[in-house]
Amino acid sequence: MKQSDSGGRILFMFAIALALIGLVGFAVSSPPAEASPPTQVSPETRPSAVSMRDSLYIGEVPAGEDAAQVGADNYANHGRKQCLALIHQLRRMLGNEPSGARLKITDNPHDFGSYYSVDCVYDDSQPAAQAYAFRCESEFPEHWDDAAKTELGLTGSASTA
Repeated sequence: MKQSDSGGRILFMFAIALALIGLVGFAVSSPPAEASPPTQVSPETRPSAVSMRDSLYIGEVPAGEDAAQVGADNYANHGRKQCLALIHQLRRMLGNEPSGARLKITDNPHDFGSYYSVDCVYDDSQPAAQAYAFRCESEFPEHWDDAAKTELGLTGSASTA
């Protein structure tokens, strides 16, 4: 009984594969009614490398600090302020982003609402951009610096927000 069951599944999967191949073949072999001739790419105009945008999650606040909590009153405003302060602190620590890299606030959907985080978006074909993104991660701050505390309206050495 199991052997014929297995054989039936194999035939079914084979039929699906044939149907998909047929659909793909049809879509590829059906050019538009008035297709223009393909553009010739000379070696001089051909891109030397394919660049790709990548994104690296950095965090919400320094590792030793408390982040605003999703669902709390005024989270959207407070969470974005913390992320912006983190971006400013990272720039003070590491300098501005090189060409091909950008620190940005990302809105991340969650069961209890969206939460905000800082990501570094970078072009992986640019070594300086990639190195900057990895430095943001490897040299991530433990605490807010004085300028960030001022930006957030915090006082004291171990700040919670």
